[in-house]
Amino acid sequence: MSAAPLPYRLRPETRDDEMFVRSMVLDQMAAALGAGAWPPLIRDQVLGMQYTARRGSLRENFPEAASLVVEMNGSVVGWMVLAESPDEIRLADWLLREDCRGRGIGTRILDGILERARTVDKPVRLHVEVSNVAAVRLYLRMGFERVSGDGVRDFFEADPARSRL
Repeated sequence: MSAAPLPYRLRPETRDDEMFVRSMVLDQMAAALGAGAWPPLIRDQVLGMQYTARRGSLRENFPEAASLVVEMNGSVVGWMVLAESPDEIRLADWLLREDCRGRGIGTRILDGILERARTVDKPVRLHVEVSNVAAVRLYLRMGFERVSGDGVRDFFEADPARSRL
């Protein structure tokens, strides 16, 4: 007997979500930069600038994107920026709360995105830091192929026209 699918819901980010999204992004950036031991004033200034730049870059590079929050059982557990253009579906950014990782939530979300890709016959593209081994493992397991990389990030694609998606 298989477990029941995890219920999740994607909804547009609202102003009320800003503190949650900011907190998640800052926590992820602090970990990536090793900023935990930095003096608080410097850490807060640098991370604040990085957050503003990251959100601005997403708006500039993916103006058609939807900024979405992930809810499970009434709680916000994640955030993503998803862009659909005539040529692709781009998972431009996404984060799950640390306590929600490894529980199948990411798999369920990707299943939904890949189902949409099959329906509209578009590839799904994303990038991930090479140091994020768990995410790389997830993408490979879900049928994504590494198409390029720059030593810091790997670029992945899942194309329903080329695979068993």
